[in-house]
Amino acid sequence: MGGYLSYNQLPRYEDPEFIIRKAVIVTPYPGASAQEVANEVTDRIESAVQMMQEVKRIESVSKQGYSEVTVEIKMEFARTHGELQQVWDILRRKMADAQRQLPPGSGPILVNDDFADVYALFYAVTGEGFSERELYRYVDQLSKELALVPGVARTALLAAPEEKIFIEISKERLAHFGIGIQQVYQVLQQQNMISIAGDILSDGMRVPVIPQRSVTEFSDLKNLQIGLGADNTVLRLSDIASVTRGYADPPSMLMTFNGQRAIGLGISNVRDGNVVNMGKAVDARLQALENLRPVGMELHPISLQSESVDQAVSAFVANLLAAVAIVFAVLLLFMGLRVGMIIGFVLLLTVAGTLIIMLIDNIAMQRISLGALIIALGMLVDNAIVVSDGVLVRLQKGEDRQTAVSAVVRSTIWPLLGGTLVGILAFSAIGLSPGDMGEYAGSLFWVILYSMLLSWLFAITVTPMLCYQFLKAPKNTDAAKPSRLTTAYSSLLNWVLTHRALSIVTLLVILFSALGGLVLSSRVLCQTLNDLSLWWIFICHKARIFDAPLKYWR
Repeated sequence: MGGYLSYNQLPRYEDPEFIIRKAVIVTPYPGASAQEVANEVTDRIESAVQMMQEVKRIESVSKQGYSEVTVEIKMEFARTHGELQQVWDILRRKMADAQRQLPPGSGPILVNDDFADVYALFYAVTGEGFSERELYRYVDQLSKELALVPGVARTALLAAPEEKIFIEISKERLAHFGIGIQQVYQVLQQQNMISIAGDILSDGMRVPVIPQRSVTEFSDLKNLQIGLGADNTVLRLSDIASVTRGYADPPSMLMTFNGQRAIGLGISNVRDGNVVNMGKAVDARLQALENLRPVGMELHPISLQSESVDQAVSAFVANLLAAVAIVFAVLLLFMGLRVGMIIGFVLLLTVAGTLIIMLIDNIAMQRISLGALIIALGMLVDNAIVVSDGVLVRLQKGEDRQTAVSAVVRSTIWPLLGGTLVGILAFSAIGLSPGDMGEYAGSLFWVILYSMLLSWLFAITVTPMLCYQFLKAPKNTDAAKPSRLTTAYSSLLNWVLTHRALSIVTLLVILFSALGGLVLSSRVLCQTLNDLSLWWIFICHKARIFDAPLKYWR
């Protein structure tokens, strides 16, 4: 029951989560050349970043009017998301200090460290016959509704139109009325400033006085008073400029779906959440909001990770169940009904216990962790087989049931533990690797560690108890005549133990011969692949199929 509940509560992903320890520092410097940006902005930012001991690598790109510095953090300083956020806070404080050293007109410095969110769900919204503004309003409202769904971390719009107000000032009109361009800029800047004119003491309460803004709508902007003309006439913004509302041209991003203008809607799930449950909750919310969607607008799913993860996890679980069934069938065929039932039950108990520990240790169900269960499946039954077979052999010799069980456990407990540890340490290089491989595939080692330790624990506790309760010695206890295979193996084993030195030398010769053959075969294989690739590229060049080699060799 605990394993089943853990299976339902475990987070589900298609691939393991990993931490991206990079941030991009962007600094605009309008009007400066690439060399000026490098000398006056990029170098100073790099110097400030190099003062941090957490930094592993720095890369920079200086363009005309634009500086971009990429910072990578050492893993030992950011093993968790919480530690990484503390490093980003230190980086931002360093950038705040570096801002004072930058030349006038540059900045502000922007630190972008938000690379970890992946859109688990992505939709394209189209609306034939609707304006850009109408399409944007609907998608914006939909994103706000979906952000409230349990399991959703955030929503984002892609290729949304950027609405702007364009003010095209006429130089001829400015000269005619005797107004400078700086005066117009100052008036426009003051409209965006919010100031307090003072406060009034009323009934013991101090109430702030906020002047009413003269521009509250787009039409008010045209009537904005700029100054006085030569004949003391009040000049409005529309007298000297053309004021229009439109969208950024050219747009920063465009998106089309089946030839129609579209806006993308991305949805990311919370960290350590179940993307499958989140996808179901979003789908239910979309069904509830179906009546609010205008007729003619369509919501097209582009990528639904919840469905792909559900299919991937289901496929792995099916493979796991098939592997359990195969192991169980083999045990029944070669070990007998009672022993096979005992070992099969212990195997299921081990898998269930592993799922419980995965829930406690926050190991999600994904390709690596489920693959680890399948890899360890053949090793999980070894300990139980040794114990149950030892008990069965002693019972066949006529020993007392309790004496046989106790003797087998005492004689196998530490050898089985040593063999289990050897099997675990074979995968330790993956789980204990300090690099990206250990972070991505580390769950392989930990799942094998937990499952094999549980198999040893159940082999010396649950398996002896079941053997005591259910195993029975055959009625005919006479020693059976050994088979030819057993006789041949016994003779070979006696010869090896008798000629130990010759056996060791023979094994060493075989080992080094295999290593030499491996080196030789790898060279031949690489040369063959190179010859084939050159031949294929030559044929494709003659046929003028330039993209064929890349497509096939990938």
